[in-house]
Amino acid sequence: SANLAKVPEVMLIGDTNQIPYINRTNHEVKFYKITDIATISKVLNVSFRCTRTTTALLSNYYSQGMKTTSQVEMELSLKTADNLKNLHQILGKDKYTCLVFKQSEKRELTALGYKTTTIHEFQGRQAKDIALIRTSSKPEDIYDSLPHCLVAITRHTNSFIYITPTRKDTLSKWIIEADTFNSAQLMDFFIDIPYVQHTSKERNNPHLQSQTDQETLARHSAEHPLENTPQAHFLATSQFPVEKHKRKSSTQIFLNSCLKKAKSKLKVRDPLNKTLRHLVTTTKLPSYIKT
Repeated sequence: SANLAKVPEVMLIGDTNQIPYINRTNHEVKFYKITDIATISKVLNVSFRCTRTTTALLSNYYSQGMKTTSQVEMELSLKTADNLKNLHQILGKDKYTCLVFKQSEKRELTALGYKTTTIHEFQGRQAKDIALIRTSSKPEDIYDSLPHCLVAITRHTNSFIYITPTRKDTLSKWIIEADTFNSAQLMDFFIDIPYVQHTSKERNNPHLQSQTDQETLARHSAEHPLENTPQAHFLATSQFPVEKHKRKSSTQIFLNSCLKKAKSKLKVRDPLNKTLRHLVTTTKLPSYIKT
């Protein structure tokens, strides 16, 4: 797609320790490993999602270590369960996003009424509270797969619970190790990177956003020289396009929302849709809505 679009440069950001491409065909794939195609120009070692506990656990798996901006700590929990009968008592109702290692486990939990995703399917996403459930006590390589365990334990922002019939696998050992950490130790993995709040004028002008980011981060780096990280430099010097939905004004977003709701309720078809859109977009809004 990049070649067809004739873009002069492609910026790829990812984690080489996470689950790689898995070839499920009978054919040989030559270019499946991105690090064999592109060179690593910058190493970003600051996470804006991972908790302090998770960061402390995983830091040694990265050549430059890990830091996080998260304030959350001591949030990992390990529960032993030989079967799924009491699962609802542990999980409660709709609090957790449920993950599993294998498709067979996904089918088991789905049959019990739990909306479930495999770790691989959930890679790249996040949720406030994560419950990882292992249903088999049989030793299998996937339960000790570093990429799978790493992805699983880095999806949450608030809490993580691992429900398993055995405590001999990798994730169980990590959580048991995490119980030995104290707040003073976890502070070594915390970094305070300022949140840049843009004005409405800056939000509509990416160039002004970049200037504000650079000024804020430069001032912060001067005040905290030890925190002048590659991540801060990357954020300050990189120019990102404004996403399509962010180019819309708040009024446009409100009108589109009204249009969608009206269409769904009236179940109108194309001719009336055009009339409805014209009415909605030409209607003078009250001042309190505009603001």
